[in-house]
Amino acid sequence: MDGKTPRMVEEQDIRDWVIISGAITEKELAKKFSISRKDLKPVVSRLEKDGVVKTKKKLFNPVIHFDSSSEQGRKELSSLIPSVAIVDEKKVFRTNLDILKNLVDRFGSIELSKIARFLKTNSETVESWAKMLHSQGLIVLFYPLVGEPILTREGEKHGVVNRTLVKYLTIALLILLAIYKRDILIQFLKKWLSS
Repeated sequence: MDGKTPRMVEEQDIRDWVIISGAITEKELAKKFSISRKDLKPVVSRLEKDGVVKTKKKLFNPVIHFDSSSEQGRKELSSLIPSVAIVDEKKVFRTNLDILKNLVDRFGSIELSKIARFLKTNSETVESWAKMLHSQGLIVLFYPLVGEPILTREGEKHGVVNRTLVKYLTIALLILLAIYKRDILIQFLKKWLSS
């Protein structure tokens, strides 16, 4: 891992996710990286001390904001999102599509609006880029039943939760119908079995 400890990599990921999100609650951040809030607090404290983030104290769930006004915050942002420069000698081309693909690869799943805010463009533009990458099989553009579109890596579990939720809701509905409206349930089952 080129001399970096897993702890340092985790701190860098947390820092970058706060920059991408702009503002995120402590609880959401801990959930994103599957760490306890107790383990997250020292990382956030170091980032605050470095001038990368600011924390607004809420009653039970502090909100962590990216500090774009500090010199260190601007430096971190420029290191995360390189300008769309083309380097001739090395033939390195970095476009918003590359940045989009790298963010999805790195973080697994990201809401469309977060990427739009991060890249300083509108959601429709990011959605069109995502459709291009999706058509090439590089990412998955997922439209949940409720909420905004999500970009994920190929093979991420995004639809499984919804299918499971639908199963449980269907079973719960059938149980409720059986308890309260038995005759409606019987009619439904007869029609369903006959078709």
